[in-house]
Amino acid sequence: MESTIVNIGGLSHHFKDQKVLDNISLQIKKGSIYGFLGPNGAGKTTTLRLLLGLLEKQQGEISIFGSGLFLNRINILKRIGSLIEMPSLYAHLTGLQNLEIFRLSYQTSRKRIAEVLEIAGLSDAGKKKVRSYSLGMKQRLGIALSLLHDPELLILDEPTNGLDPEGIIEIRNLLKRLNQEFGKTILISSHLLNEVEKIITDVAIIQHGKILFEGSFPDLQQKMSRELIIEIEVNDIHQTIVLLKDNYSFKEKDGRLLIGLTGNEDIARLNSFLVASGVKVYKLAVQNTNLEDIFIQIISK
Repeated sequence: MESTIVNIGGLSHHFKDQKVLDNISLQIKKGSIYGFLGPNGAGKTTTLRLLLGLLEKQQGEISIFGSGLFLNRINILKRIGSLIEMPSLYAHLTGLQNLEIFRLSYQTSRKRIAEVLEIAGLSDAGKKKVRSYSLGMKQRLGIALSLLHDPELLILDEPTNGLDPEGIIEIRNLLKRLNQEFGKTILISSHLLNEVEKIITDVAIIQHGKILFEGSFPDLQQKMSRELIIEIEVNDIHQTIVLLKDNYSFKEKDGRLLIGLTGNEDIARLNSFLVASGVKVYKLAVQNTNLEDIFIQIISK
């Protein structure tokens, strides 16, 4: 049976009068790549900061590796690597020198520097100044820093944010290797849903500080497969939006509308309504459902 290494129960948090987290509960299994998804301001970064003890817990319980975080914080953090937002790097130093500074604080063997450079695909760039690194290389160096003490759990906040397609692929491949080859459990927050779905095993969706779904990615796909995503192209998208806004949840994308419906009768009813309202329907097709579509369906509800 898979063991759970992170347990969050009844966690709430507020800043002044604004409630950021509202009684959330999460369970992260050992060996998983856990996607933590939600719009900006949903509460993702606050949750990760609480998991690392960077914010004082106000209400609820956080247990990691079977121990309460705030009772055993130092020993727990020794088993966690993290990258929250942008890595803190010394641009005037080389990658090797940056790693050496952090190695001294972690008190790990010097040979570990070469190991993490190889894992991160930076062996040939270790002697270069960090200011010459691409954004993707800086992110990989940040992950290398988090690996120096060989942690069991990695917590990464938007690690592909701002990267070009090549950088995103590099980070994706690195995370898959860390999970499959080195056995790391990874908690990753991201808004790049089409990228996340290529690597995650489990997922939680948060909005307005509330958890809307938590479970395995296949369970999420099965749960939402009962609802069809319909792609519609019309002659007047603005008129169509006005007609639909009170009764349908939809998303506008590249001049098309994506609408969640539950079956053929709903599809026929929608088409008849649009035609009767004077809209010319050029295309009405069932779309393959991906994580972005599922995400839109859930937060729309």
